[in-house]
Order: sequence, then C-alpha cells, then structure tokens
Amino acid sequence: MSLKVGIVGAAGYAGAELIRLVLGHPEFELVAITSNADAGQPLSAVYSSFAGVSDLVFTTHDAPELKSCDAVFLAVPHTAAMAQVPALLAAGVSCFDLSADYRLSDPSVFEAWYAAEHTSPELLKTRAFGLPELFCQDLETAASS
Repeated sequence: MSLKVGIVGAAGYAGAELIRLVLGHPEFELVAITSNADAGQPLSAVYSSFAGVSDLVFTTHDAPELKSCDAVFLAVPHTAAMAQVPALLAAGVSCFDLSADYRLSDPSVFEAWYAAEHTSPELLKTRAFGLPELFCQDLETAASS
C-alpha cells in the first residue's frame, strides 16, 4: 500500500530534494507538486534531472488535490505554511512543515523570533519537532495521537 504524497513549494531547493526522496521511497506515491511561479510547467521543464522519471506538472499552492493526499510536505518560506496547514489537517492530511511555522510550541516565542503573529496557535500544542535525536518523546506522542 502506498501513501499519496504532495509537496507544496516543490520548485525550491528543499522541495526538489523532497521530490527526489519521495520518488525513491518504496511506500510513497508522489501525486501533487506545487509552485505558484511554475504552475502549468512539467517538473522536467524546471528540473531536467527528472526527465523520464516523472510526468507531474506543477500546480498552484491551493490545488484541491492536496486535500486528498495522505501526507503533504510544505517547503515554503516561514509564515506561508500557516495559510494551508489548518485546512489540510481538517481534511485528514498529515502535514510536515519544513519552515518554522510549527517548530516552536509557544506562540509568543514564535512571534518574538519571526516578528509575525501565529495564525493557528492552537495547533502548536499538537505539533512535534521532527529532530529525533533531541525530541523523540514529542514524535512518539504525536504518532500516538
């Protein structure tokens, strides 16, 4: 059984690396890649190294097919993930944010560091920081909930 995966911000460096990792993973099926700047372009037109590997085409960050994924990775700048994560979680999608939007558990600390208001502070109580060497308990707690 494969998990359907989407990558938001797939045209950036982190997004392209995620594409490479997901395409090589035996249990993942990459079904959606987004880039507002490259929407409508085939992946191989933006990154020639993926020619013959995938026929995916970039869509915009608000693509409805993201809500039908099992998991979505967000490789977007800080504060951008907050615009999408609540709706994706409400649709039952597991979210993996590479930015700082859900890294810190205290919204006041986030606001002090990033000079921006956190728009979904209630989700900070349920997030886990995915650095198992330091926060394995957070990951275990998140996995069991």
